[in-house]
Amino acid sequence: ARTFAIKDEAVKDKHKKTWSEFWRSVKPGCTVRVYSVPDGDRSCEFYKLGQRAMSKKEEAIEIDSFEDSDVSGYVKDLKFRLFHWPKTIMPEPFWSEERRRFFIEQFGGEDSPEYKHNVLGEDGDPENPVFPWHQFRHCIRDIPEYRGLKVLVNSLHNEVVVTGYKCEMASGDEGPVAREHLLMDTVFDMTAFFQLDKDDGESEFRKLIKSFFIRVPGLKRGGADLGYSGDPTEIIVKNIIGKTKRMVARLQLKHVTYDQQCQAIDALDDIYNGQADSPAEITWGTDLGNAGSAVVHDMHGLPQYAHKNYEDRLKGYMFESTTENINEEGEVIIDRKDDRPVKITLKELATDIMTRKNQKLETEYPPDPEIVHFYTNHTVSNAGKHRTYKKIDDHLIDADRAETLAGGLGGEIADLFSCGT
Repeated sequence: ARTFAIKDEAVKDKHKKTWSEFWRSVKPGCTVRVYSVPDGDRSCEFYKLGQRAMSKKEEAIEIDSFEDSDVSGYVKDLKFRLFHWPKTIMPEPFWSEERRRFFIEQFGGEDSPEYKHNVLGEDGDPENPVFPWHQFRHCIRDIPEYRGLKVLVNSLHNEVVVTGYKCEMASGDEGPVAREHLLMDTVFDMTAFFQLDKDDGESEFRKLIKSFFIRVPGLKRGGADLGYSGDPTEIIVKNIIGKTKRMVARLQLKHVTYDQQCQAIDALDDIYNGQADSPAEITWGTDLGNAGSAVVHDMHGLPQYAHKNYEDRLKGYMFESTTENINEEGEVIIDRKDDRPVKITLKELATDIMTRKNQKLETEYPPDPEIVHFYTNHTVSNAGKHRTYKKIDDHLIDADRAETLAGGLGGEIADLFSCGT
């Protein structure tokens, strides 16, 4: 296209390749117009184009499809302008008091995501959000001790790419603005990186983890969603301060082995578990998928972990298994219709507890851009007997669920060191 390139209903195109093909057709001198009703998905290209148009530093807003080698420099240098055209500024008969009442009835209220999308032209929340932004934003806190570390294994080039960061929070029109501040970006030789030293039993991998994260006092609880091959592994640690849970660490691993995941959890345990001769300060919860089952089995049974007592401190959970619904105090919730315990899946139980704690402002998350993105775009469907949650970008949330279950279903150690700030 050398004159006009127009994309309509752009928000429905969720795949990067669809967008890169569109951009590839745009030749120098071509005018581009992109139209759509927003759907609250802050991960899609349409939303990012809008943010790029409003940003004073356009290059700071990354467009995923621009990374394709077939996309020309002309497209990457395009200057975008955002036009907001809600129904409320349209003339009659497109907008009137009668039409307003019609849309309120159709979409379920002026505060519903559908009304905000289709009538006001606002991003709002996705439809059926689990952690809506208007609630989740109050849980975003400035946590100076929080650190994030990402480890990507590239076997093809025999290297390991490691990036580490902390997060800072700024004020925005719709709430806190999350910003990532890079602390390290290093490439290691893969062979030497994971090799254990014969003398001290440590590897560069373990040493890096133990030097990067910051030890905090008090009771801690960790959660892990363990993956293999294409699925990433997410491991988090929370500091338990009274009834408040504060996330202080996030470790993401990609293309690692089961043994390397064991090493990662054990290294984090060394940081947050205090002295060897003192009472344990941290317990762990993990998923029991294929990778999770293998890692839990190894950490319970291998001799190098025998002295850490993981049999009592690391528990695995099958998210799809059913259980009696309980509240935060561990009391069984009874169905008033038949006086029987309510049955739900462990995934539903963990999500319900997380939601209640968020609403009570008893959870503190760092201003990590990916945390904000993953949680606020997590949606649920109620079509079947049990709720079904979105399976995209859910690994960090599943690690959070595993940590929640570790506290809610027992295995918790006495709060001997809990402190306030």
